[in-house]
Amino acid sequence: MSLKISLGTIVWRLKKGSWLVLLVSSSNFPMYAVHSNHEGEWSSQKIEANIASQTIYLGKDSYLKLPLSN
Repeated sequence: MSLKISLGTIVWRLKKGSWLVLLVSSSNFPMYAVHSNHEGEWSSQKIEANIASQTIYLGKDSYLKLPLSN
């Protein structure tokens, strides 16, 4: 599976030796709005929620590709 997420234009200047962290979250209330994990528009979703799960595969074939700029 390949996942491409467009974030628009975001620029960060990092000092040499800095670290980046990638956080994957399905739910992080109150930072993000609660999602019931049902299809359809958010405003018309059911009150009862489905449990969501994510699988993250690690290893040599996993990577995060970030463009570099001078």
